[in-house]
Amino acid sequence: RLSFALDSLPPSFPGWNLSIRYISIPELFGINKTGGVFGRTIGILITLAKAYLFLFVPITTRWTLPRMRMDQLFNLGWKFLLPIALGNLFYY
Repeated sequence: RLSFALDSLPPSFPGWNLSIRYISIPELFGINKTGGVFGRTIGILITLAKAYLFLFVPITTRWTLPRMRMDQLFNLGWKFLLPIALGNLFYY
């Protein structure tokens, strides 16, 4: 079943018969594929560096910062976060 907007179109609506050429992502951004082994190696190294950082930063943050007790978390929520949330709610 067609949408209600498509029912009112003429049968030879120009735009539904266009053929769109496939454009690859490197071609879209004008990147040449002549990088070869060097380009692939750099890509793998960048991917490994990102994975290392995304694992290293949370782990070191968790190791470094002290744990909070439950009463500290409750105080943080009631005395700090709730007033900020209410201020945001009534300000906007």
